[in-house]
Amino acid sequence: MNNKSALIIIDMINDIINKDGKIPSCAKTVEEHNVIENINRHLEDARNSGVQVVHVKVGFNSNYSELPKSSPVFGNINKLEAFKLNTWGTEFHKDIDIQPEDKTVIKHRISAFYCTDLETVLRANSIDTLYLAGVSTNMAVELTAREAHDRDYKVVILSNACASQTDELHEISLKIMSRFAEVR
Repeated sequence: MNNKSALIIIDMINDIINKDGKIPSCAKTVEEHNVIENINRHLEDARNSGVQVVHVKVGFNSNYSELPKSSPVFGNINKLEAFKLNTWGTEFHKDIDIQPEDKTVIKHRISAFYCTDLETVLRANSIDTLYLAGVSTNMAVELTAREAHDRDYKVVILSNACASQTDELHEISLKIMSRFAEVR
């Protein structure tokens, strides 16, 4: 990692990774594989190397006006009152080492790039390499990696700092991403 790199941590919010979250799809695997501890080690390395840190989270306003109602992924989350901004559910997990200088990006879709200011932040800081971590490997991490590749970034997946709903989905996604990203 160097100062032309960014460490992007995706969707490490309570609703997804805390067992008490509204949709705790990755809570078990995050805990089993020490993903939070691994992310914190990568965060320490990144900060020691002068790397830009970006935390990305999915979230919607209280009336869910940004919600894609036809989406099989997001279509019913308003009924669960999940991913509502300014609630405990969209707070980053308390054990993630977030610092005041870290950037936060809010997304309303799976990808960290879609209709967000992520690319503006990256280009403004002359970033050319992205290190990705978070959940879920086979959804938000993979789609962000694909879009980053197509935007001409070098992409590195920090496999020990990612998790999916199952180990099988995680491993399959890592194998797929190895075609367009470096998997570590």
